[in-house]
Amino acid sequence: MRADETAGGEIGTLATQLNVLSEQLSVTISALTVERNRLRQTLNGLAEGIMATDIHLQITHTNPALYQLLEIENGFNEWGSLPYATDLMHAYQQCMQNKEDGQLSLRIGTNIIGVTIHPLISDTERCVGAVALFRDITQAERLEQTRKDYVANVSHELRTPLSAVRGLTEALSDGLIKTEEDRTRYYGYILHECMRLSRLIDDLLELSRLQSGTEAMEPNKINVTDLIEEMPMRYETLAEEKGIAFTTKLVENCPHAYANADRVEQILTILLDNAFKFTPAEGKVWIETQVQNNKIVVCVKNSGDGIQPEDLPHVFERFYKADKAHTGGGTGLGLSIASEILQRMGESISVSSVPGQTTTFSFTLPIYDPNTRND
Repeated sequence: MRADETAGGEIGTLATQLNVLSEQLSVTISALTVERNRLRQTLNGLAEGIMATDIHLQITHTNPALYQLLEIENGFNEWGSLPYATDLMHAYQQCMQNKEDGQLSLRIGTNIIGVTIHPLISDTERCVGAVALFRDITQAERLEQTRKDYVANVSHELRTPLSAVRGLTEALSDGLIKTEEDRTRYYGYILHECMRLSRLIDDLLELSRLQSGTEAMEPNKINVTDLIEEMPMRYETLAEEKGIAFTTKLVENCPHAYANADRVEQILTILLDNAFKFTPAEGKVWIETQVQNNKIVVCVKNSGDGIQPEDLPHVFERFYKADKAHTGGGTGLGLSIASEILQRMGESISVSSVPGQTTTFSFTLPIYDPNTRND
């Protein structure tokens, strides 16, 4: 509704001014509405949760991401609907009282939610409320824990041989070893520990290269049967020394695989080394092949104590040898390397075990298809 500008004198002038002010106010309100909608759409589109309150802890704004992070289906506008409401309210109060950012973590189901609270300060330096940012930091926390575990494991694995070498070297340096025979024995121990260190470093570098994707894995047509049939000759001496029967049970007319031959051989070597390490005297190690779902399945099996069910999910973790069921002189990285290689090849590896009887490591290889390959 507009004022009548047709009236004469001061009333007409006043009406004109009122209409101008009305138009300006309308434009301003329209602009503010657009900005408010833009801000609302921006906040609602964030993957992070937002919750703002006034100085009296009344909730003034939330967004859909917050409901998802806190696993609340129908939204909320009161603290009673929130998990960890007491902790959050205390954190908001501390933030507004101190006029400083606050942080806390919430565990919602299996997820960890990081909360950062910022005070809202007016032009007069008064705190008029607070706004919190909720982020899912589960993956970051797991990566950080993995990093810590990795550093701890590497430090432990390096410290053990280094401590042994230092002790042996100090004994030799101090002249405590009197006979040549004992000195030769000590030199042998030092050489053994140095070789152990070298294997550990090589395996760590191998894992690093695999995870960085810099290792070449060009696939080719390979005869898996021929590759496996070479293995008994390589392990003949070791099998005789430990009194272990090593056999193969291969599918007839097995199709060729499309994979990197060197990497497949490396995987077989890792699995066989592991099998022989944990097979008792008079035990058995054998390799089987099957064809399933357009894949060649290679199984490396061994008799022995097996792996306990609670340990099975961890066998491909780095330094798994530290587990009570898998101690020995290796680096503990072999199975991790095998798993990483197969992941890079787009294939899978699994383990099953019957405690006190057998353990089976199985991995897949793609069947060579001449219609889709250029080689």
